[in-house]
Amino acid sequence: MIPTSSVRPHPDAKNGGSSDDDPSHVATDFFAALALEDWDHAVRYVEPRSLAEFRESQLAQLVSWAVHRDEIRQARSDRNTQTTTPERALDAELLDRHGDVPLHAFDGAPTIRELAVLPAETFAARFLGASRPTPGAYRVLGHVLEGDDTAHVVYRPIDAGLPGDPHAVAVLRARRHDGRWHVLLNQELADAAFILFHLDDPDDQDESIQAGLR
Repeated sequence: MIPTSSVRPHPDAKNGGSSDDDPSHVATDFFAALALEDWDHAVRYVEPRSLAEFRESQLAQLVSWAVHRDEIRQARSDRNTQTTTPERALDAELLDRHGDVPLHAFDGAPTIRELAVLPAETFAARFLGASRPTPGAYRVLGHVLEGDDTAHVVYRPIDAGLPGDPHAVAVLRARRHDGRWHVLLNQELADAAFILFHLDDPDDQDESIQAGLR
């Protein structure tokens, strides 16, 4: 493994020359932007195809939530475990039918349709902001190359003051695109579960909680 060390550098900081030719450096800059909650800057380090795939998969989940919203509300009021399986592929017909549902986890409560027309980069930035994925900092430990165009970057989230295994690590994939390394966005970095739990109208959530207590 090729090592590196970095905790909370400024996303614009460069150590002599471009960092785009090293997957660990790219991951470091990406994590620095996340730690600073600079979502627009963070997505600049994400591989374009990954952004498009992420947009498609997350829109599919949002539409699936809208389709099964009544079931989810009932399960929440009954304090039952969710059994609905999210869709993996975006259904254009369902998007058209349920596109006007507002999403309260996002700033301004945009509708699904309003999010669906955003460019992939803007969608990812909005999603990262809504999912609040930032620990106190991230430490990039190094990377392992798999061929010429794929790398696996080992990193450790640092959640200041929170319990957990201090030696736990995670892996972020990176891919070379147009001669530069980019990270691939994944579910661990953009917590869709947090968003799905906070999508509904806050008043409806309060009513569901009260119903469950009666």
